[in-house]
Amino acid sequence: MLWTQFWLAEQLSHRWPVERDGEDVDLLLEIDNVRDSGNYRSLQVTVLQAPDDLGVDIRRLKLGWYGRKGAFSHRLPVVGERLQGVVRLRALRGMVNGLPFDYEGQMLRKQVDARGYIRSVSSLAPVAANGGWRQRWLEQQQVQQGANVWPWIAGLVLGQQDAFTAEQWRVAQATGTLHLLVVSGLHLGMVCALLYGLLALVIRLLALAGMAVFVLRWQESRLIRALLMLILSGFYLWLAGAGVALQRAWLMLVVLLLVYGSGWRISPLLGWTVALLVILVINPLMVLSSGFHYSMLAVLLLLLFLSGRNMSWLEGIWRPQWLIFVGLMPVALSWLQPLSPVHLLANAVAIPVLGFVMLPLVLLNVIWPGGWFAEPLVWFGDVWWQSLEWAARVPLPILSGAGIGLTVIWIGLLVLLYLGASPWRAALGTIASVVVLFMVPPAVPERLLLLDVGQGLSLLASANGHSLLYDTGALYSDEFSVADLVIIPVLRQGAGVLDVVVSHSDQDHSGGVPSLLKRGAAVRDWYVGQHIESLNSALDCHQQDDRWHVFGNDGRWRFLLVPLMATADDNDHSCVVMLEWFGQRILIMGDLSSAYEQLLVGRYGDELRTDVLVASHHGSRSGSSRPFLETAKPREVWFSAGFHNHFGHPHEDVLERLRQLHISWRNTAEVGAIEMKPDGSVLGMRTGWQPVWRQL
Repeated sequence: MLWTQFWLAEQLSHRWPVERDGEDVDLLLEIDNVRDSGNYRSLQVTVLQAPDDLGVDIRRLKLGWYGRKGAFSHRLPVVGERLQGVVRLRALRGMVNGLPFDYEGQMLRKQVDARGYIRSVSSLAPVAANGGWRQRWLEQQQVQQGANVWPWIAGLVLGQQDAFTAEQWRVAQATGTLHLLVVSGLHLGMVCALLYGLLALVIRLLALAGMAVFVLRWQESRLIRALLMLILSGFYLWLAGAGVALQRAWLMLVVLLLVYGSGWRISPLLGWTVALLVILVINPLMVLSSGFHYSMLAVLLLLLFLSGRNMSWLEGIWRPQWLIFVGLMPVALSWLQPLSPVHLLANAVAIPVLGFVMLPLVLLNVIWPGGWFAEPLVWFGDVWWQSLEWAARVPLPILSGAGIGLTVIWIGLLVLLYLGASPWRAALGTIASVVVLFMVPPAVPERLLLLDVGQGLSLLASANGHSLLYDTGALYSDEFSVADLVIIPVLRQGAGVLDVVVSHSDQDHSGGVPSLLKRGAAVRDWYVGQHIESLNSALDCHQQDDRWHVFGNDGRWRFLLVPLMATADDNDHSCVVMLEWFGQRILIMGDLSSAYEQLLVGRYGDELRTDVLVASHHGSRSGSSRPFLETAKPREVWFSAGFHNHFGHPHEDVLERLRQLHISWRNTAEVGAIEMKPDGSVLGMRTGWQPVWRQL
């Protein structure tokens, strides 16, 4: 604990402070990683030189590279190059929605000290000046390998996350095989097994050649075997880019090899505990990584349940798979990852295929680029993706929430597995458990959340097994939206029967629609204020009546309608919703302008009275006019705005009106997601106790 406090203090001393958010600094950088996402490039860089008076020793940054105009006439940099330029630095301040993923903690764990974007480039050194042996080898491999072969090498051997397309990542996630595409302990174990087999083959050849002295030393010295494997595995770690998951697996392997080489006899549990200690001493915040929980618990389960157990070859196939699936179920659900029997079935086939077919073919192509093994790899690769796409479409139930019933069943299954139930009993228990676990829907929590989605809007209200989602946040790139990061995980906590209102077509309100459609969100009815291409069958909210839509005894909502003028801009197409939830009234305005606010006042008058007003247009001075506020008479106003957004939302004019009318307000940029309880109490998720690394 003392070491963790010291380690945290050291990391926090390097972090760019929130008080200096948005400052421009001239830096010399070395490019560590490049990801190309259409018109946006993401760079991970190491700071080589900064101004002497900067005051903060920043080390690593995540930067955006936008467009190719003006200062960006330079070509896109590649790994290993050095770049001199002006960078706008932003503090690492994530969105807080009560979800397990902690952006600020993850960046601290990776020792990234700031984010931002490159404003101008003064010089960009060619690769020849700075590129190392690894980078030159990578470029040579990419040239020599075919276009269909390289993604497998880049993904399965070198750990490059952009090796596979966004659609392939989605299919892998839907089938629970995503871990197979991330270079981790599984890949390290397979590579080490192949390397050990090659070493044994070399020793056998030396024996046939009459070099018995080498054979005797190999057979008699555990230490020599352990050191050779340590060197070879360390070389693979370096070659694969030394990702966090791979580092963690390699550290566990180091402990295993040192114990093996020394001849010590220790229990498997003690070896696991030593590895855990080493990992947490090196990086105490590893506990914030889902991969850490998955890998450590998986290894522990295999050690406790399978050590010393005699199994038939059939048991050796199904028992480890089922053990991992059942044992890691609470971890997956606590990280809001959906579970399905498809995941178990897909992994039962995919893991052996990857270990015994795909990975050997990939390594053979690395050794012999463009040789005989390229065509088989391409063929198996096509079959791999086609099979996963088929599995993703299998309509088996999905489990995304946990309760006391699940916990009891989970403990019972682990007890059966530990006691070693016979195969037919285990099969019956498996079938019964799947029926119970996946056919009972999770409970829907009663909550009202104005989600922290940055410069965008999304509100979720749930009651009596029904939910209303108003707006879906912003789109970051063609591959990623705030819905992937926030809204979909929140819905996985339980949504029941879901209706979605997309106020209008602006991307900060409709940007998450593609993600919701791709992730198969079970939406009963879609309502839109403007036509959205991917929602051709959606209902136009302006063509509806203003009757109440009821979900149970504790919630109902309706549209408030005004006629659209011919000159109405996108913002004035916003669907306006009045929500009644456990006796509280919430009025949601979208991006409506003050002119249309007056039309609402003229039509509905005192019906606009509300307890909470979700302010129009993130607090822009184009809305929240004084006459409207005087009519609605909200107890408090909620703003959904991004931290230090360049629009200046909420505008000072709006805040001054609220002060004059003695109306309090909350802003997601300051307090995080705003949650209302059924008793009417309200809290912001950045208030109360926060981790030491949280920037307020």
